[in-house]
Amino acid sequence: MRRILKEALLKHDMLLLERSDETACQPSSVADIALLAESFASLGYKLDGASLATLYTVGKKDLSVFYNESYMLLACAKGANVQHKVFYPNFPFMANVTANEYYIRAVLHYLTARKDDYGFANADIKEREHENVDNDEKITLTIVDIARADDVLVGDGIAALAQKLPVAESEIETYETIWRTYADRIVPTEIPFKENMARYVVALTDGKKPTITANMLSFCKTITDVLRVYAVVSGESEQLYYPLQFVSLPRSARKTVLDKIDKLCTSSNADEDVQRNEFLWKRAFEKLHPGEYKHDFPHAYALASALRNGILPKTFEAQLDVLKCNPDGYMLALASRPTEFARRLDFMLRSFDTATVLRNFHSVAKNVSVNVLATLLEFYRNRYDMPKDVRDIVFYSESLRMVQVPETRAELPKEVCAAVCNVIVCALADRFADYPQKGTLYIGENMKNYAVPTSSRSASKQTHTLTHGSKVYVGDGERGDFVRLFTHWKNGDSRVDIDLSVELVSDDLKNAISLSWHNPDGGKPFNSYHSGDFTTAPDGASEFVDLDIAAARKFGRYAVVCNYCYTGQTFDVIPECFSGVMFMPQRAKRGVVFNPQFVRNKFDLTQHANKNIAFALDLQTLTMVWMDVNLLSAHSNLVASGDSGLVIALRRALRKHVTMDEWLRLHISHLTLTDNRNAATIVADDDGNADISPYDTEKFATEWM
Repeated sequence: MRRILKEALLKHDMLLLERSDETACQPSSVADIALLAESFASLGYKLDGASLATLYTVGKKDLSVFYNESYMLLACAKGANVQHKVFYPNFPFMANVTANEYYIRAVLHYLTARKDDYGFANADIKEREHENVDNDEKITLTIVDIARADDVLVGDGIAALAQKLPVAESEIETYETIWRTYADRIVPTEIPFKENMARYVVALTDGKKPTITANMLSFCKTITDVLRVYAVVSGESEQLYYPLQFVSLPRSARKTVLDKIDKLCTSSNADEDVQRNEFLWKRAFEKLHPGEYKHDFPHAYALASALRNGILPKTFEAQLDVLKCNPDGYMLALASRPTEFARRLDFMLRSFDTATVLRNFHSVAKNVSVNVLATLLEFYRNRYDMPKDVRDIVFYSESLRMVQVPETRAELPKEVCAAVCNVIVCALADRFADYPQKGTLYIGENMKNYAVPTSSRSASKQTHTLTHGSKVYVGDGERGDFVRLFTHWKNGDSRVDIDLSVELVSDDLKNAISLSWHNPDGGKPFNSYHSGDFTTAPDGASEFVDLDIAAARKFGRYAVVCNYCYTGQTFDVIPECFSGVMFMPQRAKRGVVFNPQFVRNKFDLTQHANKNIAFALDLQTLTMVWMDVNLLSAHSNLVASGDSGLVIALRRALRKHVTMDEWLRLHISHLTLTDNRNAATIVADDDGNADISPYDTEKFATEWM
């Protein structure tokens, strides 16, 4: 638990200092503090002045504990906590390795590698001595300080529950720990996103025996909410993925659940809610035994009987289908459900009179959820520029799915798309007018590069989270010449083979060169190299790709970074698996293979997926476009296999996103904008001293969406 809380603090660039009760202890010396600072600097971090002063007041014993725990925490954040075993130890000095040598050494490894033995792994190649990197001019260290843990973590826990987005699957364990630890201080009155609600209420139980109490159901507004809680109590997903199994509950718990369903039957659209998850409710009612309590909870019993006998009334969607030939009736029916109106807007614009649809949408837009409006705004900004021959379909079940189908929808004129966007912007501005007064706001120029978070469910676990589609400029000073990508993993119960590759994609997204296990020397023309293909990792293994930005620019526009589990396991069953990127000056090419000081981003691969598309580096503008797309796929090579996932993901990442800059400017009715940072009461920027950070997506989604 302590480890999880400390990891959560590090997201804020904070370290936790814990003092013992021992009063008579040897004081820390200047040398002790200097050694600690030097060790932290080797990982790319430094303590601020106030934190260093605090450490001078700490005894030697407490300082030692702080150092050992913090150093390991920082090392894990950079991927420096493991030994990076590479296939070719003299990587990246591989210009003289012939194609035949690559082939022979790879075959020898494939023939001899086992789950518990690397087999042939080029141990005969002598590792050359590496030059030390001169850090004084090229390394910018991240400042970390000593945290007031309680205040920070309580704030995180409250923000996660207040946001209108799902907690990322990779962060669920962290937030469950925070909610349990600070249960007396985190007492929400409302939880807008129901998946978060289900996780929260179950996190507060002791977990010894599956049960459901009335208090756990107090946040449930629909019977689908009840189903989510029951699913999580059963150890299943709150997202209600099919199939799932429900556990048997004690008699008292069954009565509690049926009582809640009985009450909700008279105050919500219970019939419709049941039909959305018809099969799951049949399985749930089998465990709840409503027939035993038909006199106590008659509405719940009647609902279960109607479901079992197939006599539930027609759904709202079925009623709408009848009205498709009656535009006025169709829009009138949808007016009672504004969010549903928004989701069907494209169909109506293509099928009915455009002016009438826009007029009706204007009247209901103010009642559409903010998150849906943000998604719609991005969609219609890109609607006209979408491919005319194919349609990209993206949906989320247990993992992200991307497919291409022939485009059958009629085009929407550019002016219609612009009119829809105008309606949405006006609706958002009107909505934000009701927000409390904030003060004077300064918005940094870089906030134009970060996308508004509209979904975070499948995001990878990172120290500093980036929203899908966000752009980070990497062409300055220390990060402009070389990109070194890395992936590390370790075997589980069976052999695990992770393949790291870079797909060099043309500007029109139609051609690509792959630098990967099957084409390790394919980067010679652009001075880039793959470190070799490990097919097993009994004690851990790593793969690297070294990319010369200037040379690669002549062969493609985007360098797309991909990880694929060749042996078929999903990342969530692999005991240790992470990936990351270093942006380095040219002379660092002669340095060590792995230098944590240059690590720009490291992220854990823990999703229920076997393929991750991490980011695309725009070689022309020297910006990193964050993608973090996790897929289930049968193809190892994204381009050569004909897998459309990469093209779809890249096209979605490059489209016109709603930025944090313009989103904050929509709040103009309850704050004052200023160009003077020093005069502002609120600062929005991507540095460590800002009140609004693009990396704190939970806080942004809570306070500004």
